[in-house]
Order: sequence, then C-alpha cells, then structure tokens
Amino acid sequence: MEKKKIRAFYQEKALDWSLLPYFYGRDPLSVLYHLREVSFVRKSVEVLHNDLVLDIGCGPGRWIVEYVANGAEVIALDISVNMIKSAKIKTRKILKKPIRVNYVVGDAEHLPFADNKFDVVNCFDAFPHFPHPLKTLGEMRRVLRPGGSLLFEPSNIFSPMGIGLHIFRFLSKTMGIKKVDPIFTEWNRYDNVRTVKEWIRLTGLKLDQVISVGYLIPPSHGFVNFFQKFETSLENVFFLNMLGSRIAFKCRK
Repeated sequence: MEKKKIRAFYQEKALDWSLLPYFYGRDPLSVLYHLREVSFVRKSVEVLHNDLVLDIGCGPGRWIVEYVANGAEVIALDISVNMIKSAKIKTRKILKKPIRVNYVVGDAEHLPFADNKFDVVNCFDAFPHFPHPLKTLGEMRRVLRPGGSLLFEPSNIFSPMGIGLHIFRFLSKTMGIKKVDPIFTEWNRYDNVRTVKEWIRLTGLKLDQVISVGYLIPPSHGFVNFFQKFETSLENVFFLNMLGSRIAFKCRK
C-alpha cells in the first residue's frame, strides 16, 4: 500500500463518500453497522465534557458528530485535504450549531501532536488502509494520555467478507483483470485477530475489550432492531464472535 496512491484515491473519492448513506445511517446495512459501533463506543468509553478526542482517518466526519454531541472537543485528522473539507461541511450541516472541532491534514504514522495529549483516540474505518499498522498503533499510544482509551477497528481476515475478498483478489490476479478498484485489491488490509493482539502487546497498550462488528445484511429497515439484537446475542458465542467483517478493539494506556 503506497501512501501517495492512497491519498490520491481518497482525494478523488471524498465527495462520493460524503454522499454515501453509510456514514450517517440512512440505509438498513449502515444503520445496523453504525449502531453496533456506536453501542461499542458508548459502552467502552465515558466521554466527559471537555475531553479531548483525536479522530484518526475522520473521512466525512461521522465520528466527529458522535463525540461532539457528547460534549467532547475533537481534533479530526485525515490524509486527504478533500476529506477534511467534506467533514467540515457535513458536520456543520448535521449539528447545526457551533462545534469545537479542529481539522488537521496529517499522516497517522507521524501524528503532529505532543505526547500524552488525548483522553480518547478513535480510529474506525481507516485502520485497514494504513500501510504500517504497528507503527501507527505506536503513534496512537504516544499521543494518548496515561489511562486514556484507544478504540480502533481492523478488518477481519476470517470473516466471510475477508475470505471472499481474498478469493476475488486471487481470481482477479490469475485472470488478468486490471480494471478493479484498488480499495478491493490493494488498500484494504485484512488482519488476523491474534496478530492485532500481538501488535497491542508490543506497543505496550492494555487490551480491555474485543467485539465483532457486521455479521449480517438486513433485508429492510424494519428488521434493523431485530438484527441488532441478534448480532448482540452472538457476542456470547466465541466462534461466531470472530466472524464479523471487522473486529473492534478497546485498549488503555
């Protein structure tokens, strides 16, 4: 994964992604997926008024909305200038009030912040696109204050989606198919949960919680509540708990 290509890709896709229902939960799949993530964050972290939150890979800003609504001050970082522009427009439109957000164009592997600065570091959606995940986790730990919380979400190599994508990549390569979106062939890394736990150990973080996100695709909006309850029940089944398309981790420094 080359950073220049990744930056160029998200520069180009910023407007399209800002219009996707997924980011603000208007279609059934995104509603379920986002509710699972929000539930995990709210259960894992008590965001206090005036807490300082770093949102890494903020994209169009869906997590900015969540944290600001709970009284936090947010610094939103993205490698793409256009994504930052999109986040500014989208969050102001949704919140419709003055918000305490600073926007920074930057690289997650070289965070432009002092040590021990943030109460919470949040990295959903973007982590699978970082070329050097161990280095990135080390930077996240560095800027997190002692006792602070890190929440991030790698893609799961053992999920049905992960297995299917690897088969797709293999077939695309062997059949010589060239016109394939690079986000499917190059820039969406799928990780082994055991490997991610080892990265956490190596960086000196303490692992608090792990849950699986995104098992199912609900057929219609009316079934969202049903499937959300069903997915929650799967957390108690160890094998199934590791089959989600992404695995959400909560760590402390």
